[in-house]
Order: sequence, then structure tokens, then C-alpha cells
Amino acid sequence: MSYTQQGTFSYRAAAPGSVYDTGAAQSGEPLFRALVREVPFEFRYSATAEQAHQWGGSYRLLAELSANDGWKRTLELQPRTSFSGDQFAARGTLGLAEIKTLTDQIEAQTGIKHEYYTVAIVPQIELAGTLAGQPLRDTSFAPRLRFRLDDLELQVLRDTNSDADPFAPSQEGALPYSTVVPNTIALLGLQLDVLPARWIGLAVAALALAAGVWLARKQALAGMVDEPARIQFEYGPRLIAVQDSDLLIAEDTVEVANFSDLARLAEREERMILYERCGPVHHYVVQIAGTRYHYRVVEASIAPQEART
Repeated sequence: MSYTQQGTFSYRAAAPGSVYDTGAAQSGEPLFRALVREVPFEFRYSATAEQAHQWGGSYRLLAELSANDGWKRTLELQPRTSFSGDQFAARGTLGLAEIKTLTDQIEAQTGIKHEYYTVAIVPQIELAGTLAGQPLRDTSFAPRLRFRLDDLELQVLRDTNSDADPFAPSQEGALPYSTVVPNTIALLGLQLDVLPARWIGLAVAALALAAGVWLARKQALAGMVDEPARIQFEYGPRLIAVQDSDLLIAEDTVEVANFSDLARLAEREERMILYERCGPVHHYVVQIAGTRYHYRVVEASIAPQEART
């Protein structure tokens, strides 16, 4: 959020005779010391911003007299004054006779005669308040209107390297602020917010993991030639191993053609599968209401021999 502080310097000093068209020296014209004894200065200030604001602050008007050897004196033309709103006018009068008395005293005391001095009219403004509800910071504004002062005249100094008008200074200010802007990411030609894109990424990763587990399981089962090993790998948590049981000593025993049918039967009836190994022969039984459903399998290395006998 930006704002602008600006102002306009002006002066009008009465002078006898016909040296000046209007009988007074106007802003920008030289001030001849033989004709002008004092110069009333005015600085009209304003602050502007596009956002809603509530401003006030304080100001004072100074005159700085300095020499090219670093010597400087500050004169107060208007003491510090408070203001409310976004504009005011500071006014003060610079006495050229007073300046002459001061420079004569300095030169008499130091023994140094200066060819010229520099006079700067300086409004010092401290702006305070809020901009769009945020407090202002670092809002000092102190433009300078500079003159060259010699024994004959007070003349405006202009910067030959700049087109800026020394009578209309301005200063831009900026108040940092933050806003929430959703991050986006390109996915398949679409611009998506980062959060939905993350959820999509997690879902894709979960699907990829599930597919990987399924493929690994399928490959593991395919690599197992021995059926008991495949049954143990796939249905292990649903098997209960028993020893020396009477699983097979029953008249009402139903032989099941394959293990998958037995497994579906156990799942439908919510039963565990009893498992017993008798040497190379593996027995799997599901008992339901007095009936035993039985599946028998022989280890792969033994089955061909059994088939030949």
C-alpha cells in the first residue's frame, strides 16, 4: 500500500523601487539584500493515498545556514506544531539582516571570510496515523529549498542534473502488508491449488502402493509350485493347525474339489479352517453343524510318485 507526501514552497518579499515587476520578489526570483530585509516563507503540505486513511502528526519550519567548510547553524522559523488530517501550511519569516549580523560575528570571531553561505528552508514533518487500518512507520519528510547567500543576494540553487522542481518536492512511501494467495501447480495441463494437488498425489501414491503389493503377491503366488505353500501364504491367518486329531474319523465328511471352495464356505459361515499335516499329505477341514468339509492335497514332490503307485 503506497502513499505520497508532497508540498509546495513559496515566498513573496516586498521590495521598494522598480527592480521587481510587482513591487515584490516572487518565488524563484533572487532576493537582493539591499532591497529585501526579510523573507516570508510558506510550505503547503499534503499527503494522499488510495486506501482509507486517518492521519495527523507534527511539523516545524527551520532555516539552516551553513558554509562550505562544514560550519552550520539552525534557526527555527516556526516551532513544532501538531496537525490533524492530511494537509497544513507552515509559515515563517527569515530575517536577512539577522543573518548578516550572525555571519559578521562568526567571521570576526574566527577570522575566516566566506565568499558565500548556503541557506536551506527545511520543513520537518512527522506523519502518523493509519492506512487501511495499518499503522504508519518511517514517515519523516524533510525536503529542502536551498539558496546561495553572498553579500549581494539570496538566490535559489537548482540541481542541474535533475528536472525536479525544487519548489514542489514529493516523497513516496509504502506500507508493507500481507495477503493469502493459494499456491498452484500444473497437473496434466490444469492449474490446481497445492492442497488439492497434494491430496491427489497422496491418492495416486496409495493406489500405486496397493497395485505394487497386489503384483508382488501375485508374483509370489505364481512362483510357488507347492500348493500347501500357496495356501499358507494366502490364507495363513485363517488356518488353525492341529495335531493327532480325529478330523478324518467321521462318516459324514464331504470332500471338496478345491481349496478356494473350502475357503469361500468358511468365510460364508464365519468359520476357521482346521489344518493338519500327516507326512506329505495336508488336510484342510471346515466343520459345520456336524458335517466336515474336507480338502486334501499332497506335496508337489510326492504327488507324481503317488500317482504312479
